[in-house]
Amino acid sequence: DIKTGVNVYVIASEATKSLNESEYLHLIKGSNSATVISDTKLKIDFIKKKEDVLEVKIVSPPEIEKNIGFVAFVCTALAEKGINIIETYSCFTDTIFILEKKDLTKAVETLQDIGIK
Repeated sequence: DIKTGVNVYVIASEATKSLNESEYLHLIKGSNSATVISDTKLKIDFIKKKEDVLEVKIVSPPEIEKNIGFVAFVCTALAEKGINIIETYSCFTDTIFILEKKDLTKAVETLQDIGIK
């Protein structure tokens, strides 16, 4: 699953309280900051941002939890093709990568080469 026009904001942790839920919003809280991923451009204070980037979501069967090294395998394949991963996160069977839009074709080809459709 690929989504274009995604925006990534790194914000101060306390700023998460002011977020209005958009239709598409992922929030990853760290110890000193939080990362917000949205399909709408947000008007919030941020530490850094990357707008209009690409989200690639790999949906796997539940057995993926027992597959040692899956994320490392995918990250290595992307890195070997010169694709920089801006962000990566997962939720149960979803493994999500944020990439630059310019890497769309290379990313799709790389994932297909390693057996991910």
